[in-house]
Amino acid sequence: MTSTFFTRMFGFSYRAINLNIDDISDEESLIVPQPAGNCMNWILGHIILSRNSMLKSLGQEELRIQTKFEHYERGAASETDSQNLTSFEQLKNDFRSINERFLSVLNDIPLEKFNQVSHTNKTLADDLAFLYFHEAYHAGQIGLIRRLLGRKGAIR
Repeated sequence: MTSTFFTRMFGFSYRAINLNIDDISDEESLIVPQPAGNCMNWILGHIILSRNSMLKSLGQEELRIQTKFEHYERGAASETDSQNLTSFEQLKNDFRSINERFLSVLNDIPLEKFNQVSHTNKTLADDLAFLYFHEAYHAGQIGLIRRLLGRKGAIR
């Protein structure tokens, strides 16, 4: 397991998410899929929050960005609180910023650190693997919501 592996995986995730959000408006990002689910705005903010939290777990300073994290925590009611969510354009900018910082940090992780046990009582490699799974899960939701909005799939 190398930092290059994780950098590539999160790079793929970033590309897929970015393609799916590129032409989505702020108004569209707030539409809640029916009968249930979170809006695209909340999902993207949640991904940003998750990456920023991992930076902290990696011993790095969290990126100072405009996203209001308290609205993107797991269990936050995005459907009823959309006026407090960050604009989708700002989220797109924050996602680009966190991606650059996150991939840079991943590139600098020494190989031996991947097997060290973290604060979660799992190895860093396990934590990163879970974060990637979590992000891929939400990336799929974003792609599906895009289709529910009447858009063509962004990945061809």
